[in-house]
Amino acid sequence: MRKTVIWCSTLNGGPNFTRYAADGTVVEKGTFAFNMSSTKNNPDDGSQWSIGTLTLTGATVLSGHIYGATEKQHKFDILTLDDDHLVLCAAPEGTAAWDNSTFWIFKRKN
Repeated sequence: MRKTVIWCSTLNGGPNFTRYAADGTVVEKGTFAFNMSSTKNNPDDGSQWSIGTLTLTGATVLSGHIYGATEKQHKFDILTLDDDHLVLCAAPEGTAAWDNSTFWIFKRKN
């Protein structure tokens, strides 16, 4: 099992994102931006699907690509965001409800 540690912080007046390998070496560095007004609704019933978007520049999370694709993913729908959890999802544009999507689930390390 591959372990990846993600560290996000605000340094030098901006939001910075650093992805570390399990041994502590830096894998990638970049920046991040939240847009909590960019939401999506479920096309089947109109209910709210996502609460916003996370966009990463210069780095990405874990494998960094969606199922069936090889290009890195930098924009993610935020499904859950609280003090202890972050759940991200990405799917190709035009994906229907209940079609292929890739999820990334994070929890705070105690």
